[in-house]
Amino acid sequence: MLKNILKISVRNLLKEKFYTCINLLGLAVGVGACLLIAQYIVFETSFDKHHPDANEIYRVNQTNFWSPDGGIMGSTVLPLAEALKSEFPEVESTLRINTVYDQLITVEGTSKSYQEEDVLGADSTFFDFFGFKLAEGDPNTALDKINSVVISDKMAKKYFGEEPALGKTLLLGNDKQPITVTGVLQKEQPNTHFDFNILLSIYTNPNVKQFEWSWIWTQAVTYVKIKGSTKNIEDHLSGLADKYAKGAFSRLGIDLADFEKEKGELTFYLQPVTDIHLHSRDIHNRLGTDGDIFYVYVFSIVGVMILFLACINFVNLTTARAAVRAKEVGVKKVLGSTRSLLIGQILVETFMLSIIATGLGLGLAELMRLAILTMLNIDFSINVFANPLFATGIFLMPLFIGLIAGLYPAFSITSFKPINVLKGQMNTGKEASFFRNALVVIQFTIAIGLMAATFIISDQLSFFQNGNMGFNRDNILIIDQADKLGSAMMPFYEKASQHPAVKQLAITSVVPGMGSPEDVFFAPSNPDRKLSLGTIKVDNGYLTSLGIGLLQGRNFEKNKPEANNVMINEMAMRDFGWTEENVIGQKISYFNDEFTVIGLVKDFHSLPFYYPIAPVILLDLNAPIWNDSRQLLLTIDMSKKQELVNYLNTNWAAMNNTNPFNYSYLDDQLGQLYESENKLSKLFTVFTGLAILIAIIGLLGLASFVTSNKTKEIGIRKVLGASVGQLILKVNFRFSVLILISCLLAVPLTLWAMTNWLQQFQYRITIGWEVFALTILLAIGLAWLTVSYHSIKAARANPVDSLKDE
Repeated sequence: MLKNILKISVRNLLKEKFYTCINLLGLAVGVGACLLIAQYIVFETSFDKHHPDANEIYRVNQTNFWSPDGGIMGSTVLPLAEALKSEFPEVESTLRINTVYDQLITVEGTSKSYQEEDVLGADSTFFDFFGFKLAEGDPNTALDKINSVVISDKMAKKYFGEEPALGKTLLLGNDKQPITVTGVLQKEQPNTHFDFNILLSIYTNPNVKQFEWSWIWTQAVTYVKIKGSTKNIEDHLSGLADKYAKGAFSRLGIDLADFEKEKGELTFYLQPVTDIHLHSRDIHNRLGTDGDIFYVYVFSIVGVMILFLACINFVNLTTARAAVRAKEVGVKKVLGSTRSLLIGQILVETFMLSIIATGLGLGLAELMRLAILTMLNIDFSINVFANPLFATGIFLMPLFIGLIAGLYPAFSITSFKPINVLKGQMNTGKEASFFRNALVVIQFTIAIGLMAATFIISDQLSFFQNGNMGFNRDNILIIDQADKLGSAMMPFYEKASQHPAVKQLAITSVVPGMGSPEDVFFAPSNPDRKLSLGTIKVDNGYLTSLGIGLLQGRNFEKNKPEANNVMINEMAMRDFGWTEENVIGQKISYFNDEFTVIGLVKDFHSLPFYYPIAPVILLDLNAPIWNDSRQLLLTIDMSKKQELVNYLNTNWAAMNNTNPFNYSYLDDQLGQLYESENKLSKLFTVFTGLAILIAIIGLLGLASFVTSNKTKEIGIRKVLGASVGQLILKVNFRFSVLILISCLLAVPLTLWAMTNWLQQFQYRITIGWEVFALTILLAIGLAWLTVSYHSIKAARANPVDSLKDE
């Protein structure tokens, strides 16, 4: 019996090749897109699950006393680890990771020097916590000693070629501090919430020893390994600051109780390591980029929608052709076939299509993943069959699709009475047509909604990348780490200013818009009110180069002692409780140093658009406050940029034979801040395109069926004088109405969803009517292009051919 059913199913599928191909293509694209999204979700949710004791590892977060709005941050103080170990017997082990930032690395005995990023420092317990594997070296001892370093496989090849790197010496920084390679990472490492190329033993960074007493220097990330329940620890974390931090705050002349009145209680929180990647949007990951669970949910919904669209195609086409299949079913019923057997026959055909579509979908998913990797530089590679849940899902998918797509058509087609079918009295008119129309409306509502959402996401991202940050971001070339020139920095500055392509030049301690170090200040008139201010050291060219407005007072002046003068922005003025009328001449204290406010500048975004405008203090380059980093900002004629870069490179090399010349453009650096959002936007666009493609495939098949059914009607109308244009409009009108209904449903739903999505951003676009107008026009245009092929073909046909059987 089964053999006979399979044989008939194959015959039926081959008999209607066009509709079989349409169904197969729609299902294959849907399955491929769904599998691709599933790969992305599995990849995103796999972070940090490979560590040997992942369920026992926690990151310790703390109150974000640097933010005016408070909150929680993933950065912590260095002495916290020891306090946790001393206070709680449940804490089996602790680990601190310190961000060392960019470092100059020189290969000993050679002239090869590199400015390296992704440099971290860590305690010797690092490999007890995280499952990184070493190709060379012993993870148990690799970070035991000062001046030890573990490097990535990529760095080992870069520095030493194919030679073993273990035991070799590198030179760190301008002072050429020797460090010994004690480990080399294996080439491939599982997903972890941070990455590094160079991992120093923590005390190799002298700042760690210098600030190990401080409960304000938040330059480390703290992890703990806890045996058993965390309840006791979580119940008593709030008492740690009172016990351990009071003395450290007093050493700085700050009363902890007064500090907490301004900033909120200084307390700590445990976060499971497996939650860090997807649940740190507001906490932030100091050591790497964050994912976002929100996008996992969004893509999950999109994946289900795409598969649903593919199933709608199948149901729509199958029910549309019910009249054709009903005659076959009627004959079989007369000959003795039961309804259950006929339902089984139709379901087997559906399962066969589903199995083939799943196989094709696997291939399409891999092709799409490779295309996305190549064109968008987004990689979420996983071995699908290594994940039991994923592999099980692939094998069950044909069954799931077969049931979803096949059940309704099977029951619908086999419900007709054979006597009516064989008499030609079967009614599949208004009720069936209404059902198919409803499915088309649902399909295009989803597709149009995704299309409009894509435009809105793109507009928000464009706002991030090109929005007004309160300063000029165009045509500015940044020379990174100019402080590495030492005493030659100012001669280099003079050389740069002499080139005709340089219009303006400034010196700053941080790149504009990328954030700035924060420190605690107070006004002597109100010493109890401590404020966290972003600190930026600048010269007198900073305001004019960036076009930042000066509202009151004056700028710094060249060749004049300005070390104890400052400028502040409007936000800082308001936080101190001053006004534009009285701000000039006010005093600001930083520990034992006092500064005089000489200028008030307009608010500008010292931080990315994710954050509100922060209070900022602009200090002279010689101000007695930490931060010796220097960047040169050159406003340039972009038509001569390559000539200028060559000139600067030559002069840099003449003044410094060690540090490489590094430059970038301000607009590019600011754009990179939103790289993860940019990639997600592109990914969303790809999936939206696939959803639209599936809807178009379904519309193509349905248009073919409708026009073939109306061949005689079209022939009669043509004989009675209807023009080709009128006939095309007649056929297309029906589908246009359905698309317009879809638009009417999609617009309010999308507007509601995207308005809620935009609420998460501090600065955001306003959704305009233009987005929806463009979406509606595109939807109707695509529908007309799809339907017109069949309608034009039918309208241009010779009516004699369609009426000759009458």
